Amino acid sequence: MHHTRWEDAVSLMHQRGTRAAQTHERVGLADAIGRILAEDVYTLVPLPHYNSSAMDGYAVSGSGSWILKDTEEPSAHENRHCRTVDLQDGEAATILTGGLIPPGTTTVIRLEWVHLEEQDGSTLVVSDYGEPQPGSDMRNRGEELAEGSLAVSRGTRLGARHIAFLAVCGFDTVPVITQPTVSLAYTGNEVITEGIPGPGEVRDAYSAQFPAILSSMGAKVQGTARLHDDMDELRRWFQSDNCVASDLLVLTGGSSTSEVDLVRRLLSELDAHYIFEAVAVRPGHPCLAAELPDGRIVLGLPGNPLAAHTALYSYLPGYLAGVAGQNLPALLSLELTEDIPPFKKTDARLIPARVTGEKARPFRRGVDSHMLSAFAQAQALVVIPPEGAVAGEKVQALPLTV
Repeated sequence: MHHTRWEDAVSLMHQRGTRAAQTHERVGLADAIGRILAEDVYTLVPLPHYNSSAMDGYAVSGSGSWILKDTEEPSAHENRHCRTVDLQDGEAATILTGGLIPPGTTTVIRLEWVHLEEQDGSTLVVSDYGEPQPGSDMRNRGEELAEGSLAVSRGTRLGARHIAFLAVCGFDTVPVITQPTVSLAYTGNEVITEGIPGPGEVRDAYSAQFPAILSSMGAKVQGTARLHDDMDELRRWFQSDNCVASDLLVLTGGSSTSEVDLVRRLLSELDAHYIFEAVAVRPGHPCLAAELPDGRIVLGLPGNPLAAHTALYSYLPGYLAGVAGQNLPALLSLELTEDIPPFKKTDARLIPARVTGEKARPFRRGVDSHMLSAFAQAQALVVIPPEGAVAGEKVQALPLTV
């Protein structure tokens, strides 16, 4: 069985992703967070879209003092920001932050800079700091962006800040790249889903979080299943409606070569083509990726929990970036805080590490393929070549973002 170099396996998955047919859809802003924008979008209105006050206070015309023109109490449900009256020289109107600037306004004077006086049956607005500068505390229509300006560029992964901006630009929906669909299967007769495992049993370490990891990376999980180590059951899952409609099939366990590891046997039966059939990396060397004749991609993860997680973080982001038309995600460059001795095998290693600034301290314990204690405390997986690395050396690292 050929073992592909780890970095080549990552690249191969990205290359396969770039060949996938890309489609677009429109989604509401609330559903767009984490999605990738399919095309440039332009502001539908100027920003701000009307002339408004930057402060609570009074809109005034000409020199002071000013006769307060609007003295009626607003109703409980009135939008006071829309209230406006025409101002003549020497007149004033109350105004809120964001309120519409009345015609004839010379400037806005802040609430805390004036006092009110009663004179001859009128209320006067009197400045406590002399004449205000014309145009003070006024927001002018279009001063931030003109209508039709570029709002967000194609290829942007939309975050909460983008959604806020797109909302004020007037958007209700945005065009995004359709997410690749994924079906997940968890295999193994020895796996239990709750409680404390007994001898010969292991607790399910995948189903609670794998859908969330896949979603955070940009995939759409449309089905999960739990399978016994049974060829007929595995075959039926591959042929199920969810799987047939999915772009990617992800399985945990069953990717090695023992008599209960059935994925490779089924792939041979289905005339699948390997993207890679094993990887020269520890943990995670039994991982496989293959393409079925109908174009679906199969990612077979090892059964050991650290190996499965390192494989998922290694190969899925590249594939999804390729589907979205984006470059292969860049690895971190971190400085080791201690030596890592050479490995007895000619494989690279992915070692959980704590990250502080630009420095990485690899864990020494809890880093075997069946262990998760170090992984639970890590912020990255440092990539160590077979010959090892020394303290102070820069190494590449996979960020653990979920």
